[in-house]
Amino acid sequence: MAFLMKKIRFDATLDVPKILKEQKLGDQVPTALLSQVDYTLVLDFPIDTIGENNADSKDGGKLTWHIPLEKQNRLYFEIGVPNVKNIAISAGVLLILLVAILIMLIRRRKKRKIS
Repeated sequence: MAFLMKKIRFDATLDVPKILKEQKLGDQVPTALLSQVDYTLVLDFPIDTIGENNADSKDGGKLTWHIPLEKQNRLYFEIGVPNVKNIAISAGVLLILLVAILIMLIRRRKKRKIS
């Protein structure tokens, strides 16, 4: 199955206080205000091949994080996606084999009819 699927790992750190300081807004937005904000990140994937993750909840292909903005947060997940290149190569090889078998069968029938 690994031949037809590949794993992608997403790993990110969200540090809102650091971002605000870099934008020179750190003094204008107090940490107490950030702690009052209810921030929820939802990722909804069309396929349910989610592996290791640190989401607060997982429902099928949907991951949900409830993120406190007043501190640094690490978000990660792994997802298996179809390896289109390997699927196409496999399908091409299979098609060539089927055509070769079909040609062999047709030639055998013609030889039998001639004999």
